Amino acid sequence: MKAFNKTYTKEYLSDERGASNILICLMITVIMGFAAIGVDTGLYVIEKIRLSNATDAAALAGAQELPAKPQKAVQKAYEYCDLNLIPREAVEILITESNTRIQISSTKTVDFTFARILGVDKADVSVTAAAKVGSISAVYKGTRPLAIEQRTLIYGESVTLKYGGGDGSNGNFMGIALGGTGASIFEDNLMYGYKGKIKLGDTFDTETGNMSGSISKAMKYLDEIDSSTYETYTRKSARVWTIPVVNSMEVNGRKLVLVVGFAAFFVESGSGGGTNATITGRFIEFTDNGDFSQTIKDYGLKAIKLVQ
Repeated sequence: MKAFNKTYTKEYLSDERGASNILICLMITVIMGFAAIGVDTGLYVIEKIRLSNATDAAALAGAQELPAKPQKAVQKAYEYCDLNLIPREAVEILITESNTRIQISSTKTVDFTFARILGVDKADVSVTAAAKVGSISAVYKGTRPLAIEQRTLIYGESVTLKYGGGDGSNGNFMGIALGGTGASIFEDNLMYGYKGKIKLGDTFDTETGNMSGSISKAMKYLDEIDSSTYETYTRKSARVWTIPVVNSMEVNGRKLVLVVGFAAFFVESGSGGGTNATITGRFIEFTDNGDFSQTIKDYGLKAIKLVQ
């Protein structure tokens, strides 16, 4: 009986060890499977975030050229994809809504490491980003102290922004006081741009006087730092000015005017001397940093917003 019990006990223990080994192998397989899923899922998520960020950046970069230069917008978007190592053949770019919206779809294949154990070698990550340009309702900085009366603008047409003495009534163009009155403040704002934020609904006094000395200095400074032309200017050109659009310039003396929009103006030439201080150039469509709006009248200066 004792011999039987001893033999039975050994056989029982041996069977238990065998069963335990099987369970351990199964558990290791399950753990490795979860590890594979966890590690490679994390890799997939990281790559999707990277691709999404890169696609967002490409959409925003491309939108800066809209609506005036849709082909350049596509080129700029591709350049940002190149910088982020997204192959062009994996990118689709669409420009819609009268050249005011750019959509970019991109795909990347993520190669797995541990998930190969489960027979999953790779997976595709696909993302889509879209950016839209709309009217700008507030400008953060850089506004020039010259205003135009609300009107329909013809982009690219040569116009006189600031008339000489005696001609102001012909064009409704006039200086405004941003951050204070006087020639020195006007001159600083004209050369470098007003440093404060301006939004729709703000009111400013008109600036009296022809300011010919300030205009002469500003034009000389502009010629020294920027030789670009209307055909060759870039987004960084100092000749692109932000100009407030106001409700009316038909005022006498120093009176308040109301900001109703913002325009972009490319400065081509200017002169100052005596009372004959003029600035000429062209109104353009241009994007800048500011608050986005789709409900206000468009005067050419636009803001950008990611919409997808």
